[in-house]
Amino acid sequence: LERVRRALREMKSLYAKTGDENVKPQTATYNYAMKALDRHMMGVSNVAAGGGRDADTRAVAEIALEIQQLLEEMLSNYDVGRGDLDCKPDISTFMSVVNAWIKCGSDVFPEAPCATEAEAFLKQWQQLYEKTGDNDFRPSSASYMIIIEAWSKRSRFDSVAAKKAEELLHHAEHLSATNKNPDLALNVHAYTSVINAWSRSRDYNKAKRALKILRYMNDKYKETKDEMIRPNMWTYNSAINACAMCQGDSTQQGEALKISFAILKAIKASKKEVANHVTYGTLLKAANNLLPPGAERDAILKAIFENAKKDGQVESGILLQLRNGAGAETFHAITENKITLIEGGGPPTNAARTNGRGRNRPVTTVDEEKIPMEWRKALIMKKEDNGKSKLWEK
Repeated sequence: LERVRRALREMKSLYAKTGDENVKPQTATYNYAMKALDRHMMGVSNVAAGGGRDADTRAVAEIALEIQQLLEEMLSNYDVGRGDLDCKPDISTFMSVVNAWIKCGSDVFPEAPCATEAEAFLKQWQQLYEKTGDNDFRPSSASYMIIIEAWSKRSRFDSVAAKKAEELLHHAEHLSATNKNPDLALNVHAYTSVINAWSRSRDYNKAKRALKILRYMNDKYKETKDEMIRPNMWTYNSAINACAMCQGDSTQQGEALKISFAILKAIKASKKEVANHVTYGTLLKAANNLLPPGAERDAILKAIFENAKKDGQVESGILLQLRNGAGAETFHAITENKITLIEGGGPPTNAARTNGRGRNRPVTTVDEEKIPMEWRKALIMKKEDNGKSKLWEK
């Protein structure tokens, strides 16, 4: 990295003294230097992830700032040269800055300014485009989606992150609608990222917020017929998960459960999507999380399982969720004594290892080969269609 920095300094100094075009730093030169800094940032993050004490938030933030300063230097040289194409930033240059700030806010450095700085830079980038009208300076849809995703990931520990993600989504829509960035088009991934942001947050009204976005997407799709924003199963399942993760009072949790079933109803009414094993597994999780143990929960668990069974979507995750919520006797009654549970039949999960609770407590597993074929027919068909095998498709 130091060799790259020294080489860039020497090139700039020599060009300033001689005017020799052969040593003039150009766009490719700056982009290469940015990539070198980016690789170094990844190394710092890896050291920190391994417990190194010499890597901290300040270090990665300083690297991100250095990458942004290189862009600012390019813009200054370009302006001085009155359109000197040799050092004109391109989309790769701008995205290097966005990605640098995003990487700076990884799980290793959750307190880093990442999304805040990335969004601040994005606004400067948009202002530059509006000022110059130069399409080479136009922020891309990808830049907005990357920052929305960054806010989404921060929502686990940042109380304003979910709100920021949604605000940026609607700001991008406004820019497109007012022709300030007419080609800006966010797809289903961006909208689903916002739903996931609310799901990860501690907001007690997350279920309603997720439903609001889902309805907005459906309404917009009906109006425009734009396939890019049509909710897919990832979107629906993410909205159900927001319901399952509701931590409010009993009234709020009851509303969240109702919303989760309303979403299932919307899936079944859809002509383009089909509820899958993730849908039913998440619904079971919602019932387990939102209802106290008892007859009502057992009845709802049974109804969900019967739907999964009818659709041929039963796999081990669904059975384990069912077992988590129902007692052993109820579980065997619902599954007609056709499922073999292997108590302590597997190693602790990664999550259990991470929080230290599962070191000496093996998890319960399911003998998947004993799941009746009729119960998992859709997963088998999917496996045959794809021509490949995955654990959840067995």
